[in-house]
Amino acid sequence: MSSEEESKRVLDEWFWKRLIRKHWVITIICGAAVVGALIVGILVTLLYIPASEVGGNGAWTFDEFSMGTAILWVLLLILWEFLLVVLPVVAFFAILFALLWFKILPADEKEDIKKRLKKEEMEREKWKRLKNRKYEGGGGGLSFFLFIGVCIYVAIDGNWLTPFGSLSYSYFIIAYLTVGVWFLIIFGIPLAIIAILWLLSKFDKEV
Repeated sequence: MSSEEESKRVLDEWFWKRLIRKHWVITIICGAAVVGALIVGILVTLLYIPASEVGGNGAWTFDEFSMGTAILWVLLLILWEFLLVVLPVVAFFAILFALLWFKILPADEKEDIKKRLKKEEMEREKWKRLKNRKYEGGGGGLSFFLFIGVCIYVAIDGNWLTPFGSLSYSYFIIAYLTVGVWFLIIFGIPLAIIAILWLLSKFDKEV
């Protein structure tokens, strides 16, 4: 990378950091909305399981499902998540960004954002194939650790040698959700705090 390209990259990074710092309230609201959407999504799943007749209100075991009932169960869950989580979140962010764009941002900042977004879009198209290859298969490590956590959960719960047919499907879903939440609490919150403190320290040095 040439010195000119490096200078442009640093200027772009500084611009976005300065924008985030200037409108930090909006940034916090966006972060809180994402966390809230995640929590609501988990609650919708937990409420859907005992309410769904497909799956025997959470009492069916895996051997009681057919291909048709399994697909129907998933489709109904997706529908409820879409209606109760996705649509409200999309509407919230649409209103928030409309307010930010039309009421808060000055004209010069909007023009700078348009130029940088256009340039970044061109760069993404240029390196799209390379990025796809680079990140292909990502997330496998997280799935593995989540699986290990569920194994520990089942063992602690005393069901390590219990046949699958003796446990309801809802047991395993709740196990995965419980382990996922604990992962977020143990690792996600500290990492988020560290990231926020690091960004704030970078902002203080650069502004």
